[in-house]
Amino acid sequence: MVLVDGDEYGARTLNLSLGGLFVLMEPVPAIGQLVKIRVKFPALENESLLEAVVRWHGDGGAGMQFGSLRAIDVWAINQLMD
Repeated sequence: MVLVDGDEYGARTLNLSLGGLFVLMEPVPAIGQLVKIRVKFPALENESLLEAVVRWHGDGGAGMQFGSLRAIDVWAINQLMD
């Protein structure tokens, strides 16, 4: 789920790293748009709310760069990469 200006949009993540992610979604937020991404990591009990900025568009989606991540979210992302 991606929150843009308080509105929620469904999204599908195609790739994820500690730097950010690429999501398929409609409509695609503008480059430079600040967004919040609600995600449920398998390693965590509760959902995380991650802040990001849209950096590029392509193939029906947007590449987003994370802002500051909490240590627990960094750990959860690393668990997915193991």
